[in-house]
Order: sequence, then C-alpha cells, then structure tokens
Amino acid sequence: MRTSLSKSEFASALGMRSDAVFVKKMFNIVDKDGDGRISFQEFLDTVLLFSRGKTEDKLRIIFDMCDKDSNGVIDKEELSEMLRSLVEIARTTSLSDDHVTELIDGMFQDAGLERKDYLTYNDFKLMMKEYKGDFVAIGLDCKGAKQNFLDTSTNVARMTSFHIDQLPPEDAKSWTRKQWDAISTFLEENRQNIFYLFVFYVVTIALFVERFI
Repeated sequence: MRTSLSKSEFASALGMRSDAVFVKKMFNIVDKDGDGRISFQEFLDTVLLFSRGKTEDKLRIIFDMCDKDSNGVIDKEELSEMLRSLVEIARTTSLSDDHVTELIDGMFQDAGLERKDYLTYNDFKLMMKEYKGDFVAIGLDCKGAKQNFLDTSTNVARMTSFHIDQLPPEDAKSWTRKQWDAISTFLEENRQNIFYLFVFYVVTIALFVERFI
C-alpha cells in the first residue's frame, strides 16, 4: 500500500499541472520534512490544523505560502503571485494583472503600510484585519469521499467554508474593500473550479484516501 505522494502524483490527484504555482506552494507547505514526498501523516496533520487550529495558525500558513524565498518577509510581488495563482486555477482572464496590482497597493495603503515594500508577519496580520470577514468563504463539493473520513450524510461533508468575523457595513467600505469583495464574489461564483487554501485540505483528503487507502 502506497502511503506517500510525489509532487507529480499530488498534482495528478488534483487534476492540475505539477508546475502550477498553487500546487508548488501547497506541496511545500504540506511536505514538512522536505523529502519531496507527502506522507499521509503530514497530510492529516495539516487537515487537523485547518479544522481545529486557531485563526493565527492559519494566517501563518498563508504567510508562509506567500513567502516564496522563505526569508521571513513578503514583498508585493510574492503577494501578487499568490493572488494570481487563484486566477490561474480558475482558468479565467476576467481579473487582469493590473487589477491585482491595484488591489495589493490598496491593501498596503488601507493598513497604513503604503511606504513599505514588504510585509513582516505582524504587518501581514495587521493587513488581514481589514479583510478577515471573508478571507475566504468559499465552498467546494466533497465528491467521492470515503465514509470513514467524511460523514457524507451531513452538509459539512458536502460543503466546507472558512469564515472568521462579520463584514463591516457597506457604507464603511473603502475602495480596496470593495475590490476585495468583488474578487471574493468571483471566487464564490467559481467555487467548483477553485482549490483554495482553507477548503483545499478537507476536499483533497478524500482524493488521498480514495487513491491510497
């Protein structure tokens, strides 16, 4: 019985290219020992973190995903790459590079960080306070899940989402907030095609179990 996945096998199980930015980021996060393979235990540990862990722990993983060169800070290009990876997964051209750049500049400005070219983890947490209302409430169908891992008799097994707090009133929203809402709406409308961080693990554990258990 096989108990680990290479990056190409991981991508294949998700129906994605092994060179996709999102696949690379997710694989590197799950592969904690850096041996080039994902064990089921590594996979399960991450699932448990996202299902039971604190919001700050989840934000830390997002920060680490964005930190491409692992130098402890995120520059605008790294943050931009993360958002563009969503566009890549959704296979759409409706969100242009210029739109993403404007959004990121606005996020820096709203957090009072417009003079900075990079974010520390504390800066990142400060920035996300503005957007935590729906970072990100996206659902995906859990099809083909094994009964012993996901209770398919409940809505939780069919649809999983991540939500932190209530959104601010509509009239208090900044331009950047509205732009972020537009992207969130886009992601929600295309949720069947998007494997985003907070729902990714819960959905793909079913694929992992189906193939290797």
